[in-house]
Amino acid sequence: MSDDDTEMGLDTAVYKTLLESTQAIPWKIDWETLRFAYIGPQI
Repeated sequence: MSDDDTEMGLDTAVYKTLLESTQAIPWKIDWETLRFAYIGPQI
């Protein structure tokens, strides 16, 4: 695993932690299928 891969994994983990610690409900939609690709656990 390269340093870039490690850094990207850490960035992803930090981003996920921030998303999941907010009181808002984060979500992501797949515009091609019009389905939710991600919905935070706050729901």
